[in-house]
Amino acid sequence: MTSKEALTKVLQGLSAEDRATVEQAISDIEAASATAAGEVAVKTEPGVVLNVVHKGSLIFLSIFVPVGLYFLLMGVGAVPMSENLTHILGEYQIVFFLFGLNMIFGVLGSYGMFGTTKFGTNISTVSMMFLIAMFMIAMLRHLQTDTTVIPPFLVALVGVCHLCSGPPATRETHVVCKPCLEISCSKIFGKAPSQE
Repeated sequence: MTSKEALTKVLQGLSAEDRATVEQAISDIEAASATAAGEVAVKTEPGVVLNVVHKGSLIFLSIFVPVGLYFLLMGVGAVPMSENLTHILGEYQIVFFLFGLNMIFGVLGSYGMFGTTKFGTNISTVSMMFLIAMFMIAMLRHLQTDTTVIPPFLVALVGVCHLCSGPPATRETHVVCKPCLEISCSKIFGKAPSQE
């Protein structure tokens, strides 16, 4: 006996009013599950302009991996601190160390390297927001030292455009650096990422 037949048998034992109520509830549940399945199946594709903004800003922000590494090296004292930067950020090594970490994790987050789970997407978004906040702090320091604000403002603007063009991990941004990703994944996990 199938579950549908068993349900029909149970419904026959009910009064007409109760049967109508149960049948209505079942049809509502089936309609809701069909709607939810349809929403999951729909995959929104961003427009051409949004893709250009997203990938272009991603490529531009990638420069902050080596810059972040340079800041990290200055932060640990492996490289002498630049006088131009100490004029803006001060002479504390911890500031350079934190700025370097922020740059590296911000770029990794913009590439969606923290995974496609809800947690990973949130971490990617937050790391990108920290990167934007860092450039806003740099704008403030530029104002305080009477230096032009345009460079950190433009970088912060690019970061905002990248953030607003979609969550990193859900937009498959790894396509931009697919050869690098395949090499790194094969070394770390022993295989390349699966193609969709």
